[in-house]
Amino acid sequence: MKKYRESLLSNRILQSIRSVIKSKKVGLHEPYLGENEKRYLKKCIESGYVSYLGEYVLNLEKKITDYTGAKYAVTTNSGTSALHLACRLLEINHNCEVLMPALSFVAPANAVSYMNGTPHFVDIEKETFGIDPQKLRNYLSNTTYLTNLGCINKRTKKVIKAIIVIHAYGQPAQIQKIIRIANEFKIKVIEDAAESLGSFYNNKHTGLFGDIGVLSFNGNKVITTGGGGALLTKNKKIYENAKHLSTTAKIKHKWEYIHNEVGYNYRMPNINAAVGCSQFERISKLLKYKRRLARKYQIIFEDFDEVKFMKEQKNSFSNYWLNTIIIEKNFKSIRESLLHKLHKNGYQARPLWEPLNKLKMFQACPKDNLAVTNDIVSRTINLPSGYNII
Repeated sequence: MKKYRESLLSNRILQSIRSVIKSKKVGLHEPYLGENEKRYLKKCIESGYVSYLGEYVLNLEKKITDYTGAKYAVTTNSGTSALHLACRLLEINHNCEVLMPALSFVAPANAVSYMNGTPHFVDIEKETFGIDPQKLRNYLSNTTYLTNLGCINKRTKKVIKAIIVIHAYGQPAQIQKIIRIANEFKIKVIEDAAESLGSFYNNKHTGLFGDIGVLSFNGNKVITTGGGGALLTKNKKIYENAKHLSTTAKIKHKWEYIHNEVGYNYRMPNINAAVGCSQFERISKLLKYKRRLARKYQIIFEDFDEVKFMKEQKNSFSNYWLNTIIIEKNFKSIRESLLHKLHKNGYQARPLWEPLNKLKMFQACPKDNLAVTNDIVSRTINLPSGYNII
């Protein structure tokens, strides 16, 4: 009887999703590219400036600051590069740990590892999939102590130097509460807003609350540059250092090649920035589409007792990057069969990321109790969320 009920439920979910999606076959999140992008690319190619020098790089950085309200922006060749720069600028090293949610794409943990730091995993709240502020406070109170060096992990004796706050799937985390806790424990804040361009918390764009924010313009994001990202900050020194390090730490000179420290070839090429400039011209239209699609999903799942659609929370404005459903615990066993049915019907849905603490390279890292993370991952699905659906 239970299997029969589960089969009926998965079929009903499939039919409901089919009622939203017009196309017979859709990806998870495909980019929206058109004639305007072609015009910008043509102009960029004709200029001869297709690497990191050129007008489009500067124009895109201006568009980013104008739209988000950030004081400074440095474009990079990926969101991961921007995260790596953030860790370098906050002086993460082998004596440091960096807190982050276990539910995340692998990039934040990788970026910390590039600096020989140690990822340290904490739990999320079920409403936003962001770090749970109350659980974070309790955990830090029980497992750390403060000295002149900062917040010290009682067990490892390492400094907990920073926390990476992730706005998962475009849903803003409770960033202001997390900032207050971080300040109390002398911890720097990096905001991974890679998925949340166009998302706001208390009318302030995500990525602007902490010491450094990071955006991504990968091909599957709200707007794209093909591959690319940006580092946001209000600190002029951080901005200048980020720009310097991202251009191989080269000293400006008309012909000499002099580098004064180890840097990175992380700047976004002009040809990618050209696409980004075109994309930014329609960002309001794209976000309206995203929210309209989310509303359609939300309406159909209001009729379900067994499935919950993930909605923006109080004081939040979400870009709904990836629309997400959470299956009730009694029916979580249908997740795999539902994913198979969706893919068989041409709908590219996916499960959430594997929790970072379960990846073999991070299994020895310190962690809090991750009960909510483990529960949520087992019964959640990201639905097709691109621009060719409705």
